[in-house]
Amino acid sequence: PEDILKKIFDDDLKILETMPVRYACDCSKERFAHALASISKDDMKKLIDEDHHAEAVCQFCGKKYEFNEDE
Repeated sequence: PEDILKKIFDDDLKILETMPVRYACDCSKERFAHALASISKDDMKKLIDEDHHAEAVCQFCGKKYEFNEDE
């Protein structure tokens, strides 16, 4: 990456600090439960009547969370 930056900035580049890049997602079942709570009662009833559960998928990391009828 430094080589690319040097090409872009014609060696007029001063790197002040470096840090490791990491991939992290802070999604949780509790966070998705809170989001599901905002769904209308009619829509929630349709989900439960049709599928007997609800599934939520994090669009960032792809983790799936399932909620049963009791939840």
